[in-house]
Amino acid sequence: MELFIIRHAQASYSGIIESDFERPLTPTGHIQAKELGTYLKEQKMQPELILASPYARAQETAKLIAEHADVQPPVTEIWLASGMRAESAIAELQSYSGFSRIAIVGHQPDLSYLMELLDSNLEVIKVDVASLHEFTGEIQPNGGHIRQHR
Repeated sequence: MELFIIRHAQASYSGIIESDFERPLTPTGHIQAKELGTYLKEQKMQPELILASPYARAQETAKLIAEHADVQPPVTEIWLASGMRAESAIAELQSYSGFSRIAIVGHQPDLSYLMELLDSNLEVIKVDVASLHEFTGEIQPNGGHIRQHR
């Protein structure tokens, strides 16, 4: 399976009105997400399915990626919320084994922990906002390899 691991695009910082759950993307974040969707389309790397955290910033990122990659709208998965456990994510992802290429949109440091569990040979890797990492292999601990695209 190919798994695209995507950190949400740039979001506003929590203010008096916004909870962490409600933080929206900034104008820069909107651009980042649109560019990522366009990149996936241009590289012919469109996922069959996009799964997203229920947090507003991940939802916005996933919707913009889907729109600009010309794929189906994202599916919200509670287990992708901030605080996701890598072991639980692997178990959840295994239920999507019928797909050959999926994308998840989530949060740090959770995504780093997941990548470390999926690829034990992973070198130090930077997970910026709107970053794209590609995992190929079996969805299990040490099941394959990860490479960074953007």
